[in-house]
Amino acid sequence: MNLNLKPHPLVAHWIPGFVACSIILFSVFIWDYEWLINLITHTTTQGLALIIFLLSIVSFVIGEALDAIRNSFIEDCLDKKSKINWDFFSMGEREKITNIDEWYFTWYAFSVNMCSAILIGLVGALLLYFIQVLCLQTKWPILPIILLIIIIVLLGLVKLFYHDAKELRKEMKVSIDKLLDNKNGNK
Repeated sequence: MNLNLKPHPLVAHWIPGFVACSIILFSVFIWDYEWLINLITHTTTQGLALIIFLLSIVSFVIGEALDAIRNSFIEDCLDKKSKINWDFFSMGEREKITNIDEWYFTWYAFSVNMCSAILIGLVGALLLYFIQVLCLQTKWPILPIILLIIIIVLLGLVKLFYHDAKELRKEMKVSIDKLLDNKNGNK
């Protein structure tokens, strides 16, 4: 088994997992950045190292879950509209597989996983907001208008990542189909 760390898991899994964790974590602490400053200034070096280590593990696990959602549900839906021959990744030439992976697939998976991360983070944040503000009568340090702006910005990012994923998927399909046609002798 080859355990070299490649860009794909880092970019397409860890980063979206970290984004989802961050949104939910900030929501738990009521979007008050002072808790982060207090955490950094009042925690020992070993404590910070442990927190970073645990956050890395949780981010990776959440990123893997996001990728499983992409792979299991989202790809099934998208393949009904425009099927990609995913067998290419197991039967294509190594150099061409690497090119498709590095130029298209990693960034496509990143964009889809970021959409999921932001949406799941937003749902978690809104649930925490309603629990904390409406049920527990906790006062949030930010105004509702700022919360609305944060939501609009995050939804704008979802739209941006969605369009990026859509374009990358189209380009990836064209490239894979072209490579498979050339391999099968069709010009």
